[in-house]
Amino acid sequence: MRFFIWPVIIGTVTILLMLFLHSRMVLNVVDMGMISPDRSAFSIGQYLYTLLVDLSVHYERLVKDSSSGHGVILLSMIVFVVFFVYSLLLLSRNTALLYRERARSKTMLASISDGLFVTDNKGVVEFINPAAERLLECDNSSVVGRPIEDVFRLISTGTHAPVENGVRRCLRDGEPYSLRRGDTSVITCSEKYLDVEHEAAPIIGHKERMTGAVMVFKDVTHRRRIAQELEWAAAHDPLTGLVNRREFGNRIVEALVTAQLDKKSHTLLCMDLDKFKIVNDQGGHAAGDALLRQVVEEIQKVLRSGDVFARLGGDEFAVLLAYCPMKKAIHLSHNILNAVKAMEFSWEGRVFKIGVSIGVVEVNKSSKSDSYALSLADKACYAAKEDGRNCVRAITPEGVMLRSGRKPKAETVKAKMANSWC
Repeated sequence: MRFFIWPVIIGTVTILLMLFLHSRMVLNVVDMGMISPDRSAFSIGQYLYTLLVDLSVHYERLVKDSSSGHGVILLSMIVFVVFFVYSLLLLSRNTALLYRERARSKTMLASISDGLFVTDNKGVVEFINPAAERLLECDNSSVVGRPIEDVFRLISTGTHAPVENGVRRCLRDGEPYSLRRGDTSVITCSEKYLDVEHEAAPIIGHKERMTGAVMVFKDVTHRRRIAQELEWAAAHDPLTGLVNRREFGNRIVEALVTAQLDKKSHTLLCMDLDKFKIVNDQGGHAAGDALLRQVVEEIQKVLRSGDVFARLGGDEFAVLLAYCPMKKAIHLSHNILNAVKAMEFSWEGRVFKIGVSIGVVEVNKSSKSDSYALSLADKACYAAKEDGRNCVRAITPEGVMLRSGRKPKAETVKAKMANSWC
């Protein structure tokens, strides 16, 4: 009887062990997301049912055919061997399935063009795909096992201040997280800056437990550069690089708001070049473009760093002097006038002399709108033209003309005809 009990005990323990190993392996596969929970439950149930049926049928048949205790022992050992081999075959089949699913998953992840990280529930990197290695200029061995913050160093593009990693936010809140702002960059392993967008999502395993997180990021450096160039082109003059009329109107609107809130005044200058048409007609458009660029360089030497310099079109320019009173603005206008007057422009062996007429208007809380303020400055500029050109004229926000700068000299008819060219 003793010989009968031990094979049965050993066989039973072996079968239970195989059942346990099989169930744990299937659950691990489910946790990794490689097979569905329904399929795993079906596999375990089918396995248990097959074992019970085979055990009852074979054991009953062997017991009936045995007539002695030695026969029972022999049959028990046969049952043990059969189920042991059967369990090994089943375990081997499922192990092959597991490795096949893992290989397929790695192939799929490797084919993704975006960078991908997989971390555990503490934020330690467990996997990185080849695209992430290429984008971050690192290799798998130097990344796996390190905290995600050490590998994916996210900063603000403008200030370089650290930005919270999406994986850490995801693990803390247990919810997917997406960061698509246009001002975030990542520092690569070679200390380069890469503009990125990234998303993270939790990995939910067995019994709804969060086992880690997955993060996908993409390089948007080129896309953001194109967007910035388009944004710049929409607000600037391509020839001189100054802000254009539309953007300059927006800056005047901002000045009107600050004038209302701070009860401070700004000043607006409207400028028109004198005798520019002579250069443009005799030297061609190339000469005119070169002259405009040289004029801009000379005027920028006079202006303050915070002043807004704009090209309104053709040879018309404007300047917004922030928090600048009228008296100081008129003085600055005369400096601009003198700088342009002293400039000599050479083209194909010829030297041209030009001037500038400037209209000045104060922008304060009584200013009606940006277009109205600009029209007043333009009106003052036209008055400077009428008074002999190459001079400064000022106007109040109410439209009252002020005499500033040099008074117009008496001109002959011949001089007026010469000035009619500009």
